[in-house]
Amino acid sequence: MTVFVVQAIKGGTFKGADRFGDLNIIFEVEHQVVISAIPTLRKLNEALENFSNDDFLLLSGDPILFGLATTVAANKNNGQIRFLIWSKIDKAHYEVKL
Repeated sequence: MTVFVVQAIKGGTFKGADRFGDLNIIFEVEHQVVISAIPTLRKLNEALENFSNDDFLLLSGDPILFGLATTVAANKNNGQIRFLIWSKIDKAHYEVKL
């Protein structure tokens, strides 16, 4: 199982997410989709090539990357995605299936 973290966040550790699988950060903090999304989509397609029902997508960072990563992951796994969301109240990650 892999937790695909869309983008690293400054000072963020994603504490506790590793209990769901190995963390794989796709983009570093500095990455931005500026003029062309093609290089970003290329990297997402490579990173999520084997995305399956066993994996999770953890949305962090740039909201544009959320949409692109969700689309690519859904395409790789017949429209099925498991997300990890952070509960501010419980201070823990929870699974959400779509």
